[in-house]
Amino acid sequence: MNKFPCRTDVIILAVLCFISFFVFLDAVDVDLMEARNFVTAREMIAEGNWLIPTMNGEIRLAKPPMPTWFAAVSAKLAGTGNDLALLRLPSALAACLLIFSIYGLSWAIGRNTRQAFLSAAMLSTSVLAIDMGRTGSWDIFCHAFMAAALWALWTGLHKRAGRWSFVVSGVCLGLSFMSKGPVSFYALFLPFGIAYTSVFGLAAIKREWRGLTLALVICLLLSGWWPLYIFLYHADIALLIAQKESDAWASRHVQPFWYYWHFIVFTGCWLIWAFSALLRPYAARRVESRQAHTFFLLWLAATLILLSLIPEKKERYLFPAMIPLFFLAGDLAHGVIARFTENRDQKADRALVLAHASLMGLLSLLLPVALIFFLRKQGHAIDGVTVCYGIGSWVTTFFLIKFLHRRQVERLILTTIAFLALTTLTALNYYGVLSTKNSEYKRADSNKIAQEIGKTKVFFLGDQVDMRVIWDLGQRVYPWQEETVTRMLGQGEPVAVLSKGDPLPLLPKELQTQVLIRGIDTFDYNKKRPDKHNIHLSLLQPSQVRGLTPVAK
Repeated sequence: MNKFPCRTDVIILAVLCFISFFVFLDAVDVDLMEARNFVTAREMIAEGNWLIPTMNGEIRLAKPPMPTWFAAVSAKLAGTGNDLALLRLPSALAACLLIFSIYGLSWAIGRNTRQAFLSAAMLSTSVLAIDMGRTGSWDIFCHAFMAAALWALWTGLHKRAGRWSFVVSGVCLGLSFMSKGPVSFYALFLPFGIAYTSVFGLAAIKREWRGLTLALVICLLLSGWWPLYIFLYHADIALLIAQKESDAWASRHVQPFWYYWHFIVFTGCWLIWAFSALLRPYAARRVESRQAHTFFLLWLAATLILLSLIPEKKERYLFPAMIPLFFLAGDLAHGVIARFTENRDQKADRALVLAHASLMGLLSLLLPVALIFFLRKQGHAIDGVTVCYGIGSWVTTFFLIKFLHRRQVERLILTTIAFLALTTLTALNYYGVLSTKNSEYKRADSNKIAQEIGKTKVFFLGDQVDMRVIWDLGQRVYPWQEETVTRMLGQGEPVAVLSKGDPLPLLPKELQTQVLIRGIDTFDYNKKRPDKHNIHLSLLQPSQVRGLTPVAK
């Protein structure tokens, strides 16, 4: 039995989490889902709408407010509401909770710290985990709290921490619900439960029914008060939004049943280990516990089937499947390391290690060349970061060959982890350059706009405004209200207008000859190619003479 936790493992995992989730935390632009959360957090601070959140002035009850509370509190404590790094800090901390919960749960199941470390380290360097941990949205919170709840639940069921483990599990289950409703219960808890009862039976559940009841009561208390409050005070809106959200699951982003069955590619550079771990005849003979391997396989299968049953599908929804998949990969890696250490390796083991080393060696050789090519193509000079990455990558190639030759599989895997961490740092440093193909890409600058229009009300000429624009503007955008705009202009007040394209032909005809239009700025939010309908911000002013000033391009 290994001593838990291992100090070295904790230190390395902490460093990996720091690189994956904290460094250059503001490098990635705010996406649409994140903008919705941040706009709501901003209005919480400004308007005090903590219990009944609003988004651009309208009640926002589609999701529980826990992640928005975290973002708002983080910004409020820091004294600023638009610092991306601070707003994303709670998400990064939640990602750390997820990684260390995976480490703890893996150890609780297998009682082996090296196996637990490998699973957690592999997950922390996967693209999907890095993306979710650096995004201020809802998903990372619900899954992180659920992972912690499962760890505590397993510990309680197997009598390793007494009643307190059920208390912790209940608290984390409640926090998971308050982060994104029943999503993680369906995508993580239910598949876990199906796999657990199928492999380990109901004996522990029957024995610990009091602890499970305690966890359930705590979960209901923590997760039920806010929906009850909303139902009592805004029942009509809550029911309407619930119906809208349930309809969306069946009508938006609809994909075929088999959409998720390319899930293996989301493991990235750990593809070979993950795929091999799914080959039951091969993997089962190399892991310490066939029962645990069966449990992980059933957990993964149940997750994929349940996710596939939902018509609405997105790649990030697949993240819960990565958790049992990396348990499998880490379990297999530990078994193969043991075989090489004890000189019991077979031809299949050597082929697996050679395939992984070849893939990583090829990447470590070619990625620096590819980086230089893309930077030069974008017109950027080669700087010190590029040189350091090239040197680090080619040193990685040397060590991969060295450890492969010496049959030191554990060191080969650790070298892979170090290379992925180095690549993450470099990719984030050049994210803006590498992700933007449209040279006209331009987002709104809230400071510049504040200087140009001050506190002037902003209206949108159209059906719906992109929430990213509202976040970048730094203020609320009102739907077009002709009577209100006409009254304000009649009183000599200027009016700011957002529009897709030139605002002049979109204005009512009676206003076109009664206002002067001053173009403030134009924005293009399409990173891949120039948008045919750029977003214009213009200032309408009452005119004493017929005629218009041209809109700035």
